[in-house]
Amino acid sequence: APKPEQSGGKEKKAELYTERVTLALSTEQKDFIDGLAKEFQRKRTVKAETLNRNSLVRALVEVLRGVKFEAGEIANTEQELERLLKEKLTK
Repeated sequence: APKPEQSGGKEKKAELYTERVTLALSTEQKDFIDGLAKEFQRKRTVKAETLNRNSLVRALVEVLRGVKFEAGEIANTEQELERLLKEKLTK
């Protein structure tokens, strides 16, 4: 995945990440991801880069890019997809 340079990180991220995505979440999901992002932001030991909900979503996309699915592993519903992803990511 492309990594923004440490100096001038915000400008570099804007150049790297040009695609806007709107994501429908429940209030509980939004509160969770915002809270997690704030926790990561507070616990940083190097303050060179801001961590926010976009950072989390981009990191999760990169993690998912590394997951390999077998031909027989299918999901027909969001619930099945959640189960399948949990199985793959907790092995």
